[in-house]
Amino acid sequence: MDLFFPFTDYWWFYAGFTAFILLLLANKADENFSCYPSIRTLMAESDAGRSTVIHALKELEASGFITRQPQCHDAGARRSSRYYLNHPLAPHCS
Repeated sequence: MDLFFPFTDYWWFYAGFTAFILLLLANKADENFSCYPSIRTLMAESDAGRSTVIHALKELEASGFITRQPQCHDAGARRSSRYYLNHPLAPHCS
């Protein structure tokens, strides 16, 4: 299955760091096209600062490549957000 086939038409526009963050998310995605890496994990794997990673995630969400779902522990503390890749084969896009 070619995960990025639907994205290739726009790949040139998002080339660079934002595209790299999308690749990191896709590499972690499960069969439902979702993953939940922490900002700290994405920072370490991309060798970038916190604001740079957050900016890339916001760009991806605004452009429709991903959907972010904030998550919390039962006690109310924040956890890593769940990121959904908006791929035509993804269950949440059907």
